[in-house]
Amino acid sequence: MKNDKKSKDCEGQNPFFCEDIILRDKGEKLIMSQKEKDKIKELTEKVLDKDEHNILILVGRAGAGKKPVEIEISKNLPEKYEKREFIFGIDIINELRCITTDKYIKENLFIFLDNMELSEAFGEEKLKKVIELIIETSRAGVCYVLSCDPETLARMYSFSGELSRKSFVYNVPGLSFEIAKELVVSRLNRFRDEESDSLEPFTEAQIKNIWQTSKGNPRMILMLCGNLYSILKS
Repeated sequence: MKNDKKSKDCEGQNPFFCEDIILRDKGEKLIMSQKEKDKIKELTEKVLDKDEHNILILVGRAGAGKKPVEIEISKNLPEKYEKREFIFGIDIINELRCITTDKYIKENLFIFLDNMELSEAFGEEKLKKVIELIIETSRAGVCYVLSCDPETLARMYSFSGELSRKSFVYNVPGLSFEIAKELVVSRLNRFRDEESDSLEPFTEAQIKNIWQTSKGNPRMILMLCGNLYSILKS
């Protein structure tokens, strides 16, 4: 089948390093199992239910695939919700303080706050203040999805018992071998004249070794594939 979505910008280059190393191809479908999509839909409904637990915390290492989970959650949200995205940084306290006091808006506001692990660079007091603001606004009806690594989750829970009571955790799973192969084929197809299910220039054994080494981490899979691709094509 002729590939109408072939990337025109990076012909002749390494397909694993030319574009963003993320779990989805540029503007295309997420590489995710139906089982995980169903789980994410269930998590979204739980946050929106607001029965004391309107804070979801996505936990995983860098490159584990937290952002694609956020994208899937965003797709599941009813149209009435206003979505805002923040990254934990120098202005995060002011950004959270500026959330409107309008009751209707607060009850229909859904916030994604990424990279909570960066809080380590700003000190404990700033993280504690951010947690206080999250809890305060969540009481007013704001829904949150936070993303962090396991160590940051432990620190946040040690600072705030209320956060542990108001939130629930989703440990982002590593990719299965079959989904990992789909990811590799999808990236290869971005640079092929015709779409194919082939792993070429890789063998299935090589991809399985990469998958095992990466423990299913999608970013690591793409980086390891990029390194091997360079060797095979040299």
